[in-house]
Amino acid sequence: MTSTFPRWEGDATPPFVRDLADLATPHWDVRVLAPHAPGAKLHERLGALDVRRFRYFVPASKARLCYEGGILPNLKASWLARAQAPMLVVSELLAMRRELARQRPDLIHAHFLLPQGAVAAAVTADIRVVTTVHGSDLFALRSAPVERLRAAALSRARIVTVNGDVVKRELEARFPRLDAPIRVVPMPVDERIFRPADAPRRRDLVAFVGRLTHQKGADVLIDAMARLRTPAMRVVIAGEGPERERLGDRARRLGVDAVFRGALAREAVAELLREATLAVVPSRGTEAFGLVAVEAMACGCPVVMTNSGGLAELARGNLRALGVPPNDVDALAAAIDETLSDPGSARARATRAIAWAREHHAPDAVRRALLSVYDEAMAWA
Repeated sequence: MTSTFPRWEGDATPPFVRDLADLATPHWDVRVLAPHAPGAKLHERLGALDVRRFRYFVPASKARLCYEGGILPNLKASWLARAQAPMLVVSELLAMRRELARQRPDLIHAHFLLPQGAVAAAVTADIRVVTTVHGSDLFALRSAPVERLRAAALSRARIVTVNGDVVKRELEARFPRLDAPIRVVPMPVDERIFRPADAPRRRDLVAFVGRLTHQKGADVLIDAMARLRTPAMRVVIAGEGPERERLGDRARRLGVDAVFRGALAREAVAELLREATLAVVPSRGTEAFGLVAVEAMACGCPVVMTNSGGLAELARGNLRALGVPPNDVDALAAAIDETLSDPGSARARATRAIAWAREHHAPDAVRRALLSVYDEAMAWA
């Protein structure tokens, strides 16, 4: 169960849930339940996956809550998305009941505490549930009623998985009576797609990949680009979101050479990261993990990032990437300048990062961790 899943082959929707589902096959027969979107099929096979999508609003062309940036940004940007939130929950609950009537699974894997974890808790009491907390479903929407829903979702999980230690520590602190064990299952990064470049990198290209929202900090990067000592640098911004127009105006006002590429499929993201001089991840607030940073590392692209949540662990004290405080334009500009002016040190960090990404995020390693969780869940009486 997930609310984030590619709508079709080549879709720019982040594919991390599909990647994890693919890793479970052929050991498991996997059925995916996800929200429908215009242009997507209600039922199809994607590789070994049986994908079923449920409608949560009619007409589908007016559905605003899922996809196109994600549920949380859409909730903030659209009153229609906010109105559709209860419809999503009810529709998913009914869809899940239909699936259980069609064929009862041995295991339910609910991605995101809300709404999937809560729906899984509501529809069945006798099927083993693994609930994955990705971070955004834990750090956002902090209120007493939402916290009670999270607790209810967690209460039905046999095992809770997280993508890193930051989320694990937050869960332990906020839910100290949680009965289910918490296991870390890293996000996979396909080394066939995200691999180092064969050709030399460009010397004038800074890459940003992410949703164009306040949290992702693209505005901080644009401000930093205007303060670089190194002239004639271009920033390529790959992503979509509610900040797109404002960011374009900001770049023009500051005289920053910015190219907006829109949301890219991951093959195009990998191509950009192999070409770029460096990648910048300027998130503000709490970044639970930072998959884009790991993908850049796997491509051998030097990375500058904020020391925010899981990103600080990825940088590991500037060993694998340069880390700067969130929202600090001058510090970010200085780190970019340092990377550009000392390519030898940047290459050394990138080399260490490649080895680390291969060790911890290679699909085979993630598959072993995921299947171990499934085996553990099935072993429970």
